[in-house]
Amino acid sequence: MDKFKFDRRREGVSIAAVTIVLLLASMAASAAAQSAYEKTIEPSEAMVGQWDFVGASAAMAKLKFRDKALTDRLGVRRDEIKRLAALKTKIIEKTNKLKPWLRRGPAVVPGSGGKKIITVGVQITKATEKTITVSKVTVSGKTSSHKPWTKLNTKELDKLLEASVSDNSADDQLAAGLLALVRADADTAETHFNKAKSLGVKIDAYLTPLAAAAFNRAVVLLEKGDFPQAGKALSAIEKKYASSPWMANHKEQFAAALSGATAGVKDASAEKLYRQAAKLYADKDLFALKTALDKLKSDFPNSQAVTDTNHDPSFATMSKAVANLGVLITVRQDGKGDCKTIREAVLSAPPKSVIEVQDSGTYHPGNITLKGSTLRGAKGKWPVLSGGKHGMVNINLSGEGCRVEGLVILDSGANYSININNKNTQKCRLRRLIIVKRNGWCHIPEDVQGTLLDGCLIIKSAPARLPGSHRTGVVTMRNCIWLNGDPESKAPVLFENCFLPSFKAGAPTEFERCTVLGNLTFPDTGGSVLNSIVGRITVTGAEVKIGFCNMLNKKPVAGSAKPDKTCFSIDPQFRNPAKYDYNLKPSSPCRRKGDGGKGVGCVYTPEMIQILKKALQLRKDKILKWDD
Repeated sequence: MDKFKFDRRREGVSIAAVTIVLLLASMAASAAAQSAYEKTIEPSEAMVGQWDFVGASAAMAKLKFRDKALTDRLGVRRDEIKRLAALKTKIIEKTNKLKPWLRRGPAVVPGSGGKKIITVGVQITKATEKTITVSKVTVSGKTSSHKPWTKLNTKELDKLLEASVSDNSADDQLAAGLLALVRADADTAETHFNKAKSLGVKIDAYLTPLAAAAFNRAVVLLEKGDFPQAGKALSAIEKKYASSPWMANHKEQFAAALSGATAGVKDASAEKLYRQAAKLYADKDLFALKTALDKLKSDFPNSQAVTDTNHDPSFATMSKAVANLGVLITVRQDGKGDCKTIREAVLSAPPKSVIEVQDSGTYHPGNITLKGSTLRGAKGKWPVLSGGKHGMVNINLSGEGCRVEGLVILDSGANYSININNKNTQKCRLRRLIIVKRNGWCHIPEDVQGTLLDGCLIIKSAPARLPGSHRTGVVTMRNCIWLNGDPESKAPVLFENCFLPSFKAGAPTEFERCTVLGNLTFPDTGGSVLNSIVGRITVTGAEVKIGFCNMLNKKPVAGSAKPDKTCFSIDPQFRNPAKYDYNLKPSSPCRRKGDGGKGVGCVYTPEMIQILKKALQLRKDKILKWDD
């Protein structure tokens, strides 16, 4: 299951969504209550935006409100504008006296007559109530321009404030903070207000616009569903503005927003954990699934991930899958596990258990049977299952959902290393196995469906059968590497992204994105070979579809094999065949020759590369032996 069908918009409304709706409604009501105030002071605020603080102060002096709260708010704003007017007057005086420099040069610019003129810099030479005069000074003189206060750039304003605002004056810092708010620079405003606070001035009354702006940003994050960031923003607001008038006047709205963020984080966390559980359910990793479900139920019992039956799979469905789960049995040769041998662990395990080998030692399990259970190597470990010089490894699979993974199997006996016992043993998975076996290594009987071999490395030095002694078994072999030998099968097999030396089909067989260096033989069986790199294809008395394939040999087909017009013959440019690396080089033309412009041939996954490197290391250590 790669995709899950749950859509939050389809059924139900989360706690976070309800809270946000109520929050927005509350904000709308509050905004309506303040609209009369804002409409009344709008002309004065327009003057503030144009830096006409004297005019705005005069206009504000004429305004009156019957409501005491609005009267108090107006009084605070009048004080703020008076501070702005005083700061502007101070800037004008300092500018006309000091003429601040803005060094930009030297710079070379074209002059008249083809001459070069060196620009020394820029100087602010004059300030009036309406304009600032900025002069560009060169070696030959200067040119001046007049600009309104609202057109000052950041560098120019910083220079004026540097000349006019004292670091030791709380009044100057308060006024500079208010001026930063006029320019919509909340960060700079906060810096100046904090400086004023450090000089002993209470700044709570001046924090309302900062708190309001920060709260609006947090609400936007809530509406976008970014609950973790909204929660962080609200926590910062609470820390910075806890004693401000804004917080006192917006307690309910703030509490609603914080509640929405908290509920949203829980919803998102529950959904994330649900998706992890759903993947474990799809992978049949039942013990890990049980752990995830237990945490989901204990931490988020009322979440939609637990209660909503429209989740696919639902929490109830996944819980049913682990209801009769066996036990986890650990195996370690140092005695620190539940058992010292694999055989002891398997014999003591009830059905649907997991036997996990937690070291990379060598074990001699002999003939063992898994009853719907899993036998695996722990992460980062590669235990070796050996039959000894004349012994055997015989892993019998009995019951649906058996898994064997993360093991090295060395078996020189005549038996099958992995044997599926009967038709009731469905949906078995063999994954991340390194198998060295001279004869047949896997047997799948009639009517068994859903067997998957994923990421396995098979090393053989004599002809042997791939799964299946009957034609009705169906096997998928995906992301697997078969290094040598002459594999064959009597069962229908689907090969996806695999590497093989050759193959003889005994039933309809399909190849998709595979690399087969030798001969593919289809005697009296149908099948297909698509998007693959193949040495030679022989077909006898059956129809086999062959398309988008790179045919390596000079005589690439025999019998009735008929590649279609999409096939071709070019050098695939394998990366390093001497080390079994049959990935394509970046320059390979095969990368774009497949159906839909995709590549052809097997592409080694990271897991395939890892398992190949491990096998080569084991060969170097003389644990594995095989002929090239």
